Amino acid sequence: MGYDVSVVNSAGAPVSGLIATVTLVRNGQILSSQGGVGNRYQLISDDYKRLLTPDGEVIRFTAADSRGSVTADYRVGVDSPCLCHVWKLFGPESLVLQ
Repeated sequence: MGYDVSVVNSAGAPVSGLIATVTLVRNGQILSSQGGVGNRYQLISDDYKRLLTPDGEVIRFTAADSRGSVTADYRVGVDSPCLCHVWKLFGPESLVLQ
């Protein structure tokens, strides 16, 4: 299980070809740095559940290329009591490239 985010330009058109980096704000650890599929970019997946708590952690999503960049903070956690899956607690579904 996981969550992704879409990136659009100021006209609302999908933006593909960015490199997205996700960082755990608490310690600056880079969780992932990769391209997307179309205009959808991975935010968090179950691969990182061991780093999270049910109360959540703040992660920072940054995507950029020569056309611009976008940054947003999200709070993500793991479900309780099994601690099996990540959950997005808050943060936008879509971001606008600036």
